[in-house]
Amino acid sequence: MQWHSGAVLNIDLGAFGIVFAANSSFHSYLFLALLTADQVALDVGFYYIANACGRLLATVLFGWVFLLYGFIACLILSSPLL
Repeated sequence: MQWHSGAVLNIDLGAFGIVFAANSSFHSYLFLALLTADQVALDVGFYYIANACGRLLATVLFGWVFLLYGFIACLILSSPLL
């Protein structure tokens, strides 16, 4: 069986997107489910700030990895981080 690189890339990125979306929604649900009612706004604000900082750092990190090592290195590095 011969694999076409475009098909493999689409399957890999699709799987990554599905797992990322499920993980993100589950993580948000757990965070909100475990909060106490008195500090919801503060805790949710901190959660979203931490989430945004992580996404910014990941964008910079993977941009740097892409420039040095290419797209496949980004996929390999993102797998254990997922």
